[in-house]
Amino acid sequence: MYVCGHPPMATIMRNILEYLEKTAKRVPDKAAFVCGDDRITFSELRRRAAAYGMRIAEMAQHVTLRPVCVIGERNIDTLVCMLACVYSGNFYVPVDPSLPKDRIKKMLDGVDLIGAVCCGGERYEDDRLLFSDVYKPDMCGQTAADSCAPADPGSFGKTCSFDPLYGIFTSGTTGEPRLVVKSHDAMIRFIDMFTQMFGFEETDILGSQLPFYFDASSKDLFCCLKCGLTVHIIPAKYFSFPQFLLRYLISEKITKIIWVPSALSLVADTDSLNVFGIPAALKKVFFVGEQMPVRQLNYWKNLMPEAEFINIYGTTETAGNFLYYIYDKILPEDRRLPTGLPFPDTKVFLLKEDGSLVQGPGEQGEICVVSSTLSMGYYGRPEMTEEVFVQNPFAAYREIMYKTGDIAVYDADGNICWISRRDFQVKRMGYRIELSEIETVLGAIEGIRECCCIYNEENKKIVFFYQAQKDLKKEIGKQVRLKLPKYMFPSQYIRLDVMPHNANGKIDRKKLYQM
Repeated sequence: MYVCGHPPMATIMRNILEYLEKTAKRVPDKAAFVCGDDRITFSELRRRAAAYGMRIAEMAQHVTLRPVCVIGERNIDTLVCMLACVYSGNFYVPVDPSLPKDRIKKMLDGVDLIGAVCCGGERYEDDRLLFSDVYKPDMCGQTAADSCAPADPGSFGKTCSFDPLYGIFTSGTTGEPRLVVKSHDAMIRFIDMFTQMFGFEETDILGSQLPFYFDASSKDLFCCLKCGLTVHIIPAKYFSFPQFLLRYLISEKITKIIWVPSALSLVADTDSLNVFGIPAALKKVFFVGEQMPVRQLNYWKNLMPEAEFINIYGTTETAGNFLYYIYDKILPEDRRLPTGLPFPDTKVFLLKEDGSLVQGPGEQGEICVVSSTLSMGYYGRPEMTEEVFVQNPFAAYREIMYKTGDIAVYDADGNICWISRRDFQVKRMGYRIELSEIETVLGAIEGIRECCCIYNEENKKIVFFYQAQKDLKKEIGKQVRLKLPKYMFPSQYIRLDVMPHNANGKIDRKKLYQM
């Protein structure tokens, strides 16, 4: 018996790892992740992650709640290290190992790391790589504790639901990377809601496309830990060859996928479903990260009418997503796909520039969200956090609202329809990019007086305009390759004798779009 509505403590989830602890007991020998010829069961995943976590805790002298950078490829070893950071009582920060070293250094300079783990590959020379020897294959041999025994209750057992789980880098409006931190509680709430809404089950086989440093990949990981389903980490090269991709989906009987639209569009543009076959086991297709073109979506829907196609929308500043749209009818190709309706336990507003609410269809406003799945803000940047995580002006009590910076309208059915970014932040290849970050990097080149980036939404191209006395394409190309990830590479460099300005003295972007 209990009173006053307080459940027994045993039913309260405080830590995302409780998913893994319970699943490893329920289905210890079931495959959790498959990556090429490598696979790992839930019991082995739990055993290795817990053992590595104990090692990290020892090396960190049992300091907790600090970020640990994980630099690794998209494979099982990196997943183990990410979970190990959580078992140590800290939180993980995944970083793309293919990024230029200058870029990684810039990202990590603003973060008070307790250490970092390199999961194979090139070692990054940095004084903060305190845990460079934590990842060793022989560390978790059969001498470790029994696979179904409870994890060390030290650091892991003390973690609270409101403690940080992981951090993800995103671009800042100043051109500086910023680290968004997510709590255990926010992710638990989202995963419980997401898996229940869309029927994720132990029998599902999830085909994973997204790299671990892309925030949307967290759904693959935590749906797996909660439900006991199997995740196949599909080789990245297959997403350039539709025949290999579809053969994989068919042969492995993939039932659900959460992909960026560009991967789905490639299949549609090459008519690969007709040429290479229909993945009959595929029952739910989620697309995330950018707008899904209606023409390509109609292609999938027409050839796979029994499958469910779902647009999910969120931002890095929330755990998971907060809008969804189930595509249950064919739309005209010239229509913009609705972003959708709010998830349960979520309030979404469209706010006009004067702070009032958008009331009807067609009028634009900024998407603002109130939810139990909001992130904890930007690590070490309270001023920046306070700019976008604000008091809900329509509540007479304390209620935090996140201002996304995305502009949208309501359609006639009450769906929110995304239009664009409020600032010059864009989404390209599934990544959120701050154009000013490109301008900051390339504007530092000697000889460039002024510069500006614009994004052509129609052809998905970034165009870099610069004012200089001579052609600097060679120098620009060198800096692009050294300091920017590939998805931020401009498609075109255009030299101008004079940069156009408006009446306020600012660069006239409208004129640049017309060039």
